[in-house]
Amino acid sequence: MCKRMKRDGIDGGLAVILALVLAKRMSKSELSKWSFTAYTNWNLAFIVARHAFGMHRLDPFLCVNSVGILVAYTLAINPEEVRRKMNAMGLNITKNQYQIADIFTHTLPAAWTIHTCLSKKKRIPLRSSMYAIGLSFACAAYHCGFSLDARRVYGHHNIKNAWMAYVSSVIATPCIINSITDHMTGVS
Repeated sequence: MCKRMKRDGIDGGLAVILALVLAKRMSKSELSKWSFTAYTNWNLAFIVARHAFGMHRLDPFLCVNSVGILVAYTLAINPEEVRRKMNAMGLNITKNQYQIADIFTHTLPAAWTIHTCLSKKKRIPLRSSMYAIGLSFACAAYHCGFSLDARRVYGHHNIKNAWMAYVSSVIATPCIINSITDHMTGVS
């Protein structure tokens, strides 16, 4: 299993996780602690690390995770609730500013990672879904008092819908990307 994790780039991902957990522990303000708790920001940190350190092996994981976050956020999270929470911490974000930030943090990572995998004709192993689901559950459990209720982070939302949207899209993404890749390469 350890060789497979190293081959998939998860070993470098674990260093990113450790840095995020330490950053949250060292943070003084409520806003920075919240920022290091939000799973979307974890995904963005993985994307930054992927570029900064050339961790191309993380592409399949980033693709399924980014799509899962986009689908779960779009279907289950109330953006106004999150914006209110951010404003209560002193950010004073308008609706338009929030919508633009939403595109940059949820839509673009998913679009970029899908494009990366398709342009390289890179198949996504199903174990990438396992890594993404495992990480999201571990993150939620750690940040939410060892429960999967992320209302403390994202405000009031339908927890079951959010998890079902995330898990189902993370499992479906490799099937869809691999099917398109096979079609592009002429594999039957």
